[in-house]
Amino acid sequence: MASCVAGVSSTSVRHRLTRSRLISARNEQLIVVDRSGQVKMKNQTKEQEFDVIVIGGGPIGLSSAYHLSKQDSTKKILVVEQFKFVNDEVSSSGKSRQFRVQYDTVPMARLALRAKDQWLAFNENSGQELLEQVGALWFGDPELNSSEGGINDAIKVMDELGIPYEPLKSGEEIMDRFKFKELPHEYEGFFQADGGILDIAATQEFMLAELQKNENVVLKDFTEVIDIESLSNDEIYVTTRNKNNLEETIRCKAEKLALTPGPYINDLVSFFGLKVDIDIWTMSSSYYKILDRETAEIGTTYYVYENNETGLFYGFNEVPWANPGYVRVANAVADKIIDHPSES
Repeated sequence: MASCVAGVSSTSVRHRLTRSRLISARNEQLIVVDRSGQVKMKNQTKEQEFDVIVIGGGPIGLSSAYHLSKQDSTKKILVVEQFKFVNDEVSSSGKSRQFRVQYDTVPMARLALRAKDQWLAFNENSGQELLEQVGALWFGDPELNSSEGGINDAIKVMDELGIPYEPLKSGEEIMDRFKFKELPHEYEGFFQADGGILDIAATQEFMLAELQKNENVVLKDFTEVIDIESLSNDEIYVTTRNKNNLEETIRCKAEKLALTPGPYINDLVSFFGLKVDIDIWTMSSSYYKILDRETAEIGTTYYVYENNETGLFYGFNEVPWANPGYVRVANAVADKIIDHPSES
């Protein structure tokens, strides 16, 4: 098991009970005499035990805690988030995200197929369409590649794994099927029906609600990690501080530690003398008002490979929870590459 010892001032700030469960260890009054001889009262929190501490309460961190708690509801889990839960400070920002099963490597495609089943289970358990399977369209110059892989390489992997798709052999076929205009004849692509668009905010709200049902799960937002110690006897200690009350610090001992802070990973691994070599892309999106409702109804997510100065770009169909009446399009290139979110 793991333990947690805290020192909390008498003015500690309560977290929003609707969004996070407070540590509920019993408190004792501790008499403290300062240098002037004044007697002050402070709270001392009794020891609290955890099996796993998850640092980073975004989509991946909440998913880690969610699946751990579903596998074993008796596990004591602490989730620490430096901002509020459900924020836009995660690795991939924006209210809408694409989901696809086509990748240019077999391991990634297999992971995506497993993820698809989990997303469909989320849909069923939440009673919401967290993954809307409008499909994924890739088209353009088949010889081009990108950070997402290339059309031909993705087709090879889909063929190897038996993933169904609809091949599109010309620009005319793509225009006829999806109402794009003025595409070159030599463009090719495919449509894969299992892909779609994700409602990440609603997904996080669902996982938070499920985690709050488990009394063994503690959720703490607006809480920053100020130290991590990994000792030679395999013990791990994590010290956190309440950002709304800097006098409130908690030191926890954990058997297992999950680091899921997204672009803030180097803030945590630096405690071990490490640095992860990452590039953080700042990117822009544009929204276009829908004027042709009939064409918009054919909407799908898409990724376009063009060999010109506009580069690669991707798009989203209209969704009711993110700027309804508009479609989103974004360049698949960085406006700027940075090392840390503070540089943006």
